[in-house]
Amino acid sequence: MSTLVRITKIAWQFRLRLIFAYASFLLAVGVSLLIPQLFGEAIDLLVNVDEDGIAGKSVETITLLFFALAILGASLLRGFLDFARTYCTDSLSQKVSYVFRNEFYNKLQHLSFAYHDKEHTGDLMSKATADVESVRRFVNMGLVRALEVIVRLIALLLILNLMNWELTLLSLVFVPFIVIRSSMVMGRLRRMWLQVQERMGEAVTILQENLVGIHVVKAFASEEYEKEKFAKKARELRKEYFESERLQGTNSAWMTLFFTAVLVSSSGTAAGKSSGGT
Repeated sequence: MSTLVRITKIAWQFRLRLIFAYASFLLAVGVSLLIPQLFGEAIDLLVNVDEDGIAGKSVETITLLFFALAILGASLLRGFLDFARTYCTDSLSQKVSYVFRNEFYNKLQHLSFAYHDKEHTGDLMSKATADVESVRRFVNMGLVRALEVIVRLIALLLILNLMNWELTLLSLVFVPFIVIRSSMVMGRLRRMWLQVQERMGEAVTILQENLVGIHVVKAFASEEYEKEKFAKKARELRKEYFESERLQGTNSAWMTLFFTAVLVSSSGTAAGKSSGGT
């Protein structure tokens, strides 16, 4: 938790980008929720749904043109706001990672010789690249976009509750299963990613030692031995990385299954409870 607080404090140094990112995604959420409402209003004007079936309505051309321009304008505005959000978050994450790289480098300059005697160069290179990149991804995906998902979900639930509270409750049935599944998967993925980072550091260490001491390797004719040593570590890295990707893919499939189950279970209830546009 202290690490996340420190990252957030550094991100706050570039508060203008952070504020613009939050403002753009809040506006984008509002516009994205407005577009379905415009579609619904347009369909309600064009189509009449009753017990006899579906029948078309006579609508003035100016009305159709108004809705077409409104939907087009809202879509363009949403695209611009998404671009602004992406630009601000990427810029912010790069600024934060730049600060971390400089602090990491300055810290290395003031560490004792004993530390450098026991620390491998490959591990330091892995920290300077993979770990700093993880910080950048957290700022990009966690600090901004995680809040966007929460705000979007709350706004969507409020709108659905105003439209039909029964369907809203039905759609929330599978939320506990999704939360439990996601928590379990994230715990396993964290352990896997730590192992991947450790293997990456070990592989980079082997590579760096061989490149620096290439004359020693050649003098003792150890090329094949060192190649096999590196290949073995690379295979271990590949195996653990593939396992983490497989777990992510399986989790995505389960999330899709839960979402499909919600749609199927609510389709029967939705029949007769929604108008043509809603």
